[in-house]
Amino acid sequence: MHDLIGARENFGRVTALDFSEEVAFEAARIQNRLFESGKPLSPRDLMIVATARSEGKELVVSDADFDTEGLRELLSVRRLGPY
Repeated sequence: MHDLIGARENFGRVTALDFSEEVAFEAARIQNRLFESGKPLSPRDLMIVATARSEGKELVVSDADFDTEGLRELLSVRRLGPY
């Protein structure tokens, strides 16, 4: 089993954010919009996007699942490295 506390120490400036009811509603609004464009996200990815958007943060990704035009219309998405 991985040492989660030890792994967390490697993240430096990363701050964990709560997934609240407000963020859940934001996730539902985002998913509805993405369904209309034909590019829905998985629930896990959707929670990440909704949290970033609710916080007004840029989404930094290294996963092609987030590379959708509809998503880029909702928040700033920066690609980190090749994927």
